Amino acid sequence: MQTDFENRIKANLDASVNSIDADTRKQLADIRRQSLQANTSSLAPARWLTLSFLHQHWLAVTAMMVVFSLVAFMLLSPSASPTNHQDLALLEALNNAEDLEVMSDPDFYLWADEVLMEETHAL
Repeated sequence: MQTDFENRIKANLDASVNSIDADTRKQLADIRRQSLQANTSSLAPARWLTLSFLHQHWLAVTAMMVVFSLVAFMLLSPSASPTNHQDLALLEALNNAEDLEVMSDPDFYLWADEVLMEETHAL
């Protein structure tokens, strides 16, 4: 149910729309079209997620994927953390100030080389 006031407002607005000249209507239509295009482009998915972007920049995307793979491999590699008992023993020997004289012994380095060789053959 519309009131008399609402009917008068609607009639005045319709009359003002009908009295606009063609150039102003065209300008308003252009502004409306531009506004709708700007609004739909903000709702579009990120440009780098589209196939056309990936097709145009395949080298950069490939390089990025290689770098991410290498970083993931380095972080998730089991040899990155000292879980082996021999590795822990070697680290303790290097961190212990009392055993500095052991490090000056050539047999220590032979032993360290043997440990590292065993570890590389175990992988």
